Parts: sequence; structure tokens; C-alpha cells
Amino acid sequence: MSRSPARIGCLLLLALAFSSCSGASDSPDDGPAEDTTATLTQFALPPENTITPTEYMESDSTPEPGSTPGTGETSGLTFTPTTGITYVGPGPNYTTGPLCDDSRYVSDVTIPDGMLMDPGAAFKKVWKIKNAGTCDWNTSYSLAYASGEMMGGVATKIPDPIASGDEGEVFLDLVAPMVPGTHIGHWQMKNAAGLYFGVALFVEIVVRDTSDSWTATPLPPSSTPPCDASVYVSDVTIPDGTEFSPGDSFQKTWEVRNTGSCNWTTAYTIAHAGGEKMDGVETHIPNAVDPGDTTQISVDLVAPSIPGNYIGHWQMKNAGGFYFGVVLFVQIVVI
Repeated sequence: MSRSPARIGCLLLLALAFSSCSGASDSPDDGPAEDTTATLTQFALPPENTITPTEYMESDSTPEPGSTPGTGETSGLTFTPTTGITYVGPGPNYTTGPLCDDSRYVSDVTIPDGMLMDPGAAFKKVWKIKNAGTCDWNTSYSLAYASGEMMGGVATKIPDPIASGDEGEVFLDLVAPMVPGTHIGHWQMKNAAGLYFGVALFVEIVVRDTSDSWTATPLPPSSTPPCDASVYVSDVTIPDGTEFSPGDSFQKTWEVRNTGSCNWTTAYTIAHAGGEKMDGVETHIPNAVDPGDTTQISVDLVAPSIPGNYIGHWQMKNAGGFYFGVVLFVQIVVI
């Protein structure tokens, strides 16, 4: 029986198709199937020092890419699945409001400012101060050197505990320098951790020149004010503990009173006396001030670039370039 060419061609095509399908299933030499785990290698493993999720998160579950971990102390963390696992933690925490450790000057108990002394004379300087912080002071707290002349003084622990809000006395055993002239030393409280805080206290004496006959003159009565003297009245701007971002510019202004017997001219200045300078420069007072009057004095400052608590000390200088009066301070928190 004869077959048509068309019928024969169809049979040949069917045979070839069947052969091709059988070869695809039986051949052991073809390449492996597509690796469905390839997407898992797109993100490299974290380096050995990379913080693991459980170190930051309250939950032990690993976050999904793009998710935000738990709340509370870990809020603000982000999960970034790029090339490796990166955890970005929150910035430092700062407490607003009253400081744990803070102090205020109350009065000089001994050695009024400008007291005359013989070279090498030993003396005890005592201040009354107030615990203006929220934490009690124990006898691990001390009064420590901050700047100026040490006059033989050393860090001295407070004699008695002082509770928050109470007043107490702190003291130093000092020795008058051998060089005649005015000598000023700045001292400040330190807590049990060794960190400075609070107002800067100062001692100011005048060492008499024993080669001159005038040194035989009795000491002036304490009621006689020195030529140049000042007291703090108030903070006009930037109260203690004001928060700033790194690099912020600001102007600190104090109100002070001329408690001396001499007029202040615009040749008088406010100058850096210790602590953080914060880019401040010596600045002339804006107007003349008669004895008994008050004025406002300002310094232009810049917040440091590193977060933390910063305190700078500033003091008046007369036309002759000599420091005098109360030590003023500026205290800020950079966040």
C-alpha cells in the first residue's frame, strides 16, 4: 500500500519530537537547575565587630529589611540591608532641667577679696556655697584647682556631707606667693567621679612688697571696698544647662554690679579665666559703670562640636589688664 509524501513527513516530525523530549529528561550532562538561593548572597555577612540585632533589640527576632526595631531605649534604631548589616543607634541621652551636681556661691567666710598678706604667709580660705543640684554631696566630693594661681593648694575633700538645697562650707589651706602684687586662684567642685561642676570660686590676695615702707601700714578695714570689685546679679541669656547643637553660635550675657570704689570705663573687659573657651574672645564692656551701679556684659560664643556638658569661666579685667571680682560662668549641653 502506498503512502503519500505528506503522511510520511508528519510521521517523521512526530518521531523527532518524541526523541527530543526523552533526551531532555534522561541526559545527565545538562547544567543544574537555577539556584533559587542565589538571592540570599546579595547581602554580605556582617563583619565580626558588627553589632548583632539582639544587642540592640528587646526582641530576639531578626527584623525584616526596612523595618524599625522595638521601642523604649532602642527607639530610633534603623536596619539597613545594603552590603552588610548596619545598625545605627540613637544619639546620647541628656536630662533637661536641674543638674544632678551643681553649686552656687553664697559668701566668703574668711579672706575677703584684696586682703593684704606678707610673702609666704600661710592662710585658710573658706567659702560658703549652696548645693544647687538634685544629688546629695558626700565627703568624696572635693574642691579642686581650676585655673589661675594654686598658691600651694591641693584638692581638698569637703568636711561634711551637704544635702541637695542645703548650704555648707568648703576650704583650702594656701600660702601667699613670694612675689609682690595681686594673686588670684580659681577653684571648683568635683564630684565622686572626678568631674568638675558648678560655680568657679576664687581667692584674691595682695602680697605686700616688704622692701617698701608702705607695707608697715595696717590692713584696711574690711568695710573699705577695693578699687575694682564686682558681684554677679543674674543670667540675662543662656540659663545654665541650655541645649545647643554642635557649632551653634550664641551670646551669653550676665548682669553684674560694680561693688568697688572705682568707676569702670569702656577700657574694662570681660576675659576668659578658665574652662571651655568656646571660641570666645576678650570683649570690652559696652558702657561706663559707676560704683554701685549694674550693667550687662556679653561674650559671643560657639558650641563645641562634640556632644557633652561644657563650662567656661569669665572674669572682669580693669584697664591695667588685671583680673578682679566674681568669676562668671557659662554652662551648656551640646546634643
